[in-house]
Amino acid sequence: KISNLNKDFVIFSMIREINLLLGVCKFLRLISNKIVGREANPINNWEKINIFKRTVYKFLLYFAYNSFDKLIFNSNFTKNSIYRFIHIHSKVSFRVIGNPIILSNTNEADDKNNYHNNHYQITNIGRLEHQKNQGFIIDAFFLAQKKKKNIYLKIIGSGSLLSKYQLKVKNLGINNKVEFIPYIHDINTQLNKTDLFVMASIFEGFGNVFV
Repeated sequence: KISNLNKDFVIFSMIREINLLLGVCKFLRLISNKIVGREANPINNWEKINIFKRTVYKFLLYFAYNSFDKLIFNSNFTKNSIYRFIHIHSKVSFRVIGNPIILSNTNEADDKNNYHNNHYQITNIGRLEHQKNQGFIIDAFFLAQKKKKNIYLKIIGSGSLLSKYQLKVKNLGINNKVEFIPYIHDINTQLNKTDLFVMASIFEGFGNVFV
């Protein structure tokens, strides 16, 4: 309804599920707007998905993205994985635009000396979802803290697996060494208190937190 009221507007979509919906709607001529879609994640491990689901998804993605006017990818790796998964017609133009980062001018490194008190801080940042694989990090930390008593783990992020990971930490008996922190804007403060940054993602389109 919104698109048909504003047919001259260009629709900019940034989430694959919404990309699929918009592309199929345009293919079926339910909307006529120009559409620019952004892809932030590669197609990963689809050979492990049952063939029916993979075929349907591939079919939908093909008709959706070939109905778009332009595609933007956050990395060449993401672009190449999409182009390997489906054939995209040459009439659909594309552009690779890497995600930006903002560097703080604030230098808080001196805080680290006051913070430690003989603590060794390990930090992970990311959505608490299967892709980010924090369960693996918790298992690894559990083994490491048996030998190094002064290490501590912070996991910064939110997601559907928070309760599962909190229960995992409780069952392992390491509540006093693992802290879950919701998303925060001032990430530099936490990173300046960190000795080791860890990342165990199963796949990434870009890897913002690593940058």
